[in-house]
Amino acid sequence: MERPKDGVPFLDPESDMKITHESFKKLTRRITALEGMLSAHALRDDPDLTEKVASHAKRRDLSLRHKIAKKEAKAAAGLCFRDELKQRLRVLKRLGHVDDDGVVLTKGRVACEMTTADALVTTELVFDGAFKELPAELCCAAISALVWREAGPDIQEIKLSPACKDAHARIREVARAVGRHVAECKLEMDVAAYADSFRPDLMDLTRAWSTGTSFVDLMKMTSLHEGSVVRAIRRMEEVMRQLATACQNVGDAELREKFESCREMVKRDIVFCPSLFL
Repeated sequence: MERPKDGVPFLDPESDMKITHESFKKLTRRITALEGMLSAHALRDDPDLTEKVASHAKRRDLSLRHKIAKKEAKAAAGLCFRDELKQRLRVLKRLGHVDDDGVVLTKGRVACEMTTADALVTTELVFDGAFKELPAELCCAAISALVWREAGPDIQEIKLSPACKDAHARIREVARAVGRHVAECKLEMDVAAYADSFRPDLMDLTRAWSTGTSFVDLMKMTSLHEGSVVRAIRRMEEVMRQLATACQNVGDAELREKFESCREMVKRDIVFCPSLFL
């Protein structure tokens, strides 16, 4: 018996070893295809192949680290939001919107209805009795300070009637109290700037509108654009509607009727026309 010149020949898996399983045939074809791709690859005979493979491996490692870092950053952001949520919940507890178990109380139910004006300050004014003490036209004026946010002159330079000045001072006092609670709960808050954000620019204007002044005469009282005034009065009406709904939900029929009356006082004339081209 002669010894094979090239050594012991390899056995053929199919013809010699009788391996006929279909999955084995698929693997064999896959190996053949990959070997063909490797032999035809542009980098097969590249002298810098080892260096390029190392660079690719480094790139993949950096990509994996980047994904891990993003995941850790997202988790850290979640912790920050969780801390802020706890601080906000602490504010709501201090103001009486929820109890120690997180159950929404009457104040919280009122605040939930407020989507157009500052919910915390508006709710405090409701439960502080400010709206009950003011006549309807001054309630309208006070609500204008809750919705007006356009920049203007320094608040001390704005000339107000004595009644509107007192009402605005009450709003600022409540806003400062709310701001202090927020700041004490470690949330970012500039108490003075927060109180100043409730501007009185439209208070006397709104009071005049609620008592029947025509829109033409109203615009003679201010240098503001007509569109800004119209938008502000529409937002006031929306706040009044939300306040009426909130009072109804908590069973305060007297205050609900008052806000409905305020709505009727401001919802009139060209301001609430479906189209200004009519």
